[in-house]
Amino acid sequence: MLSAIVDRVLDVYENASTNVLEEARKALIDTIAVAAAAPGIDSFSRQAAHVLAGVEQGEGIVLGLWRRASTLGAARANAFLAHSLELDDWLAPGYTHAGAVVVPTLLAMTAGHGLELGDALRLMVAGYETALLVGGLLGRNHYRTWHTTATAGATAAATVATLAIGTSGESLAASLSLALTYMGGLWSINRSKALYKPLSPVHAVTLGITAASIGSLAKESIPNVLDDVCRAYRGECSIPDIREPAILMNGYKFYPSCRHSHTAVEAAERIHAMLGRVDYAEKIEVVVYEEAARVAGIREPQTLSQARFSLPLLVAAALIYGRLGIGELRRALSDPRVRRLARNIVVKVSDTYTSMYPKQQPATVVVHIGGGRYEETVMTPKGDPARRPSLDDIVGKALWLADEAGDNRARMVIEELARASYGKALSSIIEGALG
Repeated sequence: MLSAIVDRVLDVYENASTNVLEEARKALIDTIAVAAAAPGIDSFSRQAAHVLAGVEQGEGIVLGLWRRASTLGAARANAFLAHSLELDDWLAPGYTHAGAVVVPTLLAMTAGHGLELGDALRLMVAGYETALLVGGLLGRNHYRTWHTTATAGATAAATVATLAIGTSGESLAASLSLALTYMGGLWSINRSKALYKPLSPVHAVTLGITAASIGSLAKESIPNVLDDVCRAYRGECSIPDIREPAILMNGYKFYPSCRHSHTAVEAAERIHAMLGRVDYAEKIEVVVYEEAARVAGIREPQTLSQARFSLPLLVAAALIYGRLGIGELRRALSDPRVRRLARNIVVKVSDTYTSMYPKQQPATVVVHIGGGRYEETVMTPKGDPARRPSLDDIVGKALWLADEAGDNRARMVIEELARASYGKALSSIIEGALG
């Protein structure tokens, strides 16, 4: 099985079309924008990035802080930042936040090397392919216990790092087997008030880069490692039958909350558009699939991080404010109207909706108010491949984040990435923000 994954990854890496590379450009801009905005928006993320970057200087650049760090320090800090706002992309068939792993690894491994943008985008395509193949192989049963961004994500990082070193398929197999052997990351992180979830991509890039460094040197893979992984990690052990490159299946987030909440939030926004502000209702039902109720099931969030994983609070905020942005989320946490409405929300799991996931992520919001019944259903979230955003959409989101963070350096990098030719060196674009 491992050889089949290696062959598929190398095939998409070597034969990426312009269409595929342009989708990778979107993912690159999106991830860099989210990571660069995080230090200016969230103080805990800023502090964590400084700690993870360490004091050692090198060619790596920490986004948003715009400071130098070692290769591993920059990768770790950027991975945390990319995932901390819950605005990073989501590769549903691989159950993985691929961008938060792939892009920090790419930037760290190619810093100062003059790698052309086109070649950098091909590295991204390979990383996303690995995330989908390994995450999909581990499957939904694995995702119920393990955070796949930390597990399969390590193999995506190992792929990018190995190919950036410029080694063979033999080395890639060795690197992947090491990443598979040492991967980990349980969903228990979501029970923490501080919500350490961004450590999942940090673990993935740390392990992936280390596995690539040793695997490329030793070039000897571990026999039958995938069989062992499937048994130990509750994996379903069936390689996904995919017909197109994984990057084309990537989804982008336009709400600052858990991806599993997005269809419910959009349904609530639609009801607000019909009724106006909903401050009170006799009853509110939110019908979702199993993962949405489990992962975004915090009833009484106490921190902003927890609020991103609270279906009741998120839906209540959308019903009252009519939209859910970063400002609305902060406001909702201390708004007594939102709190009262959230306590009146009943979250139900639909077996039918559960059977549709991950191809669709359906949610229905039903509001009973004044003797009337108002219902809205959304099957796929904004930014999903079925509702694919344009490059202008992604750049618009990225520039909005730069403005939210007050970061003109990020704005400059975003605008340059959007128009740069494939022959432009990626590192020169990033380093341009240092002045």
